[in-house]
Amino acid sequence: MDSDRVDQLTEWAAQALASGEPLRALAFADQLTSHDPEDVTSRILRAHALLATGSFDEALRESQIAIRLDPENEDAQFVEALAAWRNRDIPEAQRAFKQAVELSGHSEQFIAQYAWFLATERGPRLAVKTAERLIEASPDIATAWAALGLAQIRLHRPEQAEKSLRRALEIDPRSPEAQSAMIRLLKRRGEYRQADAIRDVLMQASKRYSLFIDEPIDAASEDEESSSDRESKNNHQKRRGPWGPLKASVLGLTVLTSVLALTLIICFFADYPANITVAVLSLVVSLLLAIGLWRAWY
Repeated sequence: MDSDRVDQLTEWAAQALASGEPLRALAFADQLTSHDPEDVTSRILRAHALLATGSFDEALRESQIAIRLDPENEDAQFVEALAAWRNRDIPEAQRAFKQAVELSGHSEQFIAQYAWFLATERGPRLAVKTAERLIEASPDIATAWAALGLAQIRLHRPEQAEKSLRRALEIDPRSPEAQSAMIRLLKRRGEYRQADAIRDVLMQASKRYSLFIDEPIDAASEDEESSSDRESKNNHQKRRGPWGPLKASVLGLTVLTSVLALTLIICFFADYPANITVAVLSLVVSLLLAIGLWRAWY
């Protein structure tokens, strides 16, 4: 393969990634790595394409190959940070992010993604400092504002967070990081319909690769409760009516009283082995009655 063909495939792979076609990018990158397994650029492109297709383990291995080939390559460190993040190796991701930022001469793109990483996975105060420093130097980076907004949400500063996120969306209305953080803010306010509408737009319209990580802060939380789950709970609450909590208290007291009474019965009959069967049967009947009462009320 001549150098012109290599340059052409490299350009096509980069364009495919930028346009949200990771499988096409992967096909081009595969050709490049087959031609020259020690080409760092093709390894980096392949790692990005694998990340975009959800092959996180393979992406991490590919990024590590790129780093072995050129430890001082900032792009290799950056894609390794993204891959480690997706594989939930948070300490390694942070190390690689910091290395990428240093090697790149403090690239604004890398700092913005590092701030988003900190806001999502690490301490929000450090994320605020990182994002604010970047915003002071370059106020038109949507990811930096999104990182600041998410950190402010975690610090329980909803008014500040809303301002930051609206600024991020003014800069880039399609920013997946800003949209993801706005979804979180709306859900914390109980504005589920609007949050779900933004989520639908985000999932349908955003085809470009991003690490907005919609899992949220790591695992499923009450913020991530689905509309159907909320509707089911609301309907259940309506069926219970306004006296539901009182009924639950009365029922709990009834069950507790029954258990205590039967405990006394068992203790009493312990001196009379011939009647222990009667005590056990009484306990079973009482528990069955309690369960039946619970199901009747709920």
